[in-house]
Order: sequence, then structure tokens, then C-alpha cells
Amino acid sequence: MTLNKIESTEVITPEELKEAIKEGESLVIIDVRQPEQYQVGHLPGAVNIPLINLVDRLSEFDPEKDFIITYCNGGNSGDLARKFLLSEGFNSVRNLSGGYKNWTGQGK
Repeated sequence: MTLNKIESTEVITPEELKEAIKEGESLVIIDVRQPEQYQVGHLPGAVNIPLINLVDRLSEFDPEKDFIITYCNGGNSGDLARKFLLSEGFNSVRNLSGGYKNWTGQGK
């Protein structure tokens, strides 16, 4: 699976993300929830950058090369992070559809 072949330019489903991780795709996964939520559980390899701190940490990522996945608990803050990154010139950003709840199956 090549992530660039995902039809939506906005979201990635948990199934698509699990497949990408399994296939060893090079990803930057950003959890924009609060540290307390991150400690309870998070996606494999995710870095915790609360949404309010994202602007201060942009230099850690390459807008031309990094394929970024954003997520929160239910999808809204993750989508705000996605839109912000796109506005800052990042080319490849998707938000995890339904957030962490959907990843763990709690959002159903």
C-alpha cells in the first residue's frame, strides 16, 4: 500500500493506517491530545505534541518529505492539526478518521 494512493486527501482510516504500519511505511504520527491521555494509550510510534504546542515544534518535521498522520481522541482536534500543517506548507498530511477511539474500536 502506498499512502499517496489513498483517495481522500483528508483522512486515513484505522484499517489503512494499520496496513501502512505493517508494511513499514515511513510515517510521522502526531498525537495532539494532552499528555495524560497519551499516557493512557496511544498509537505505535506516535509522538505526543498537544495541539496548542504544535506551532512551536514545526521545525522538527520536514514539510517536503514527512508523511504525517495526526490524531486526537475523536477526530476534531486532529483535523485542526492537519489543516494547520497544510497551511504551513506541509504536503502530505492525513487525520486518523474517528481518532484514537476509532483506532481502539471504542468509537462504534
